[in-house]
Amino acid sequence: MKRILLFLVTVLIIGAAAAFGVSKRVTYTDLTAQEGYLNQLQVAELTKEPAGYACEAMREALPESPVIAKVKVTGGYEPLFGAGRQKAQVVAVYAGQELTAGQELYVCSEAWVISLYGEPKSLERNFVNIMRTGEEYLIFGSEVLEDFSGDLPAIKLNEVRFISPVFAYKDFEHVILPIGESHTYVPYFGVKDNEFFPQSPETLALWQELKADMLAAYP
Repeated sequence: MKRILLFLVTVLIIGAAAAFGVSKRVTYTDLTAQEGYLNQLQVAELTKEPAGYACEAMREALPESPVIAKVKVTGGYEPLFGAGRQKAQVVAVYAGQELTAGQELYVCSEAWVISLYGEPKSLERNFVNIMRTGEEYLIFGSEVLEDFSGDLPAIKLNEVRFISPVFAYKDFEHVILPIGESHTYVPYFGVKDNEFFPQSPETLALWQELKADMLAAYP
């Protein structure tokens, strides 16, 4: 009898969890199907102290990445469950025997997600914006995943620290919005043309120094 009762309780718990997941999935799908849905979200700006720590760690670690490549972005942001990706074409390979120039693939990260569970509803990007279609970027990856989602292979980003290691070969103007007292999230539409999401000019300068070093090493 105890075993039957335990079994029934387990089934009920699993069923409740599944129902909750389905309800959240419907909410997620409904939002991302809307035109301009990103402008309904917020994004976090990075403050100076953690930016300094992250940039120094990345400066040392990124050149040791198993995969380093210049890519041209050919597709927009595709939100997945627990990840995000963008389609690109390889322009040059600096590390990674699996890659060849001209190859089509995805650039993906488990940090590129949309968070709708709690407030604020946000676009999580590890402080680096969606890559612009048609532009070239320097990418540091941890591995190449074959047949990602049954389609093309993908470079999985090397998330050494909490800044996504993708650097545009072009420079963009940056807007820095004031943050509130409880968090550093700001409306995405206000910073949508940024490459990076800094909380201050000092933070931006730290990241720009890192970017300059990386682009000089991999022109």
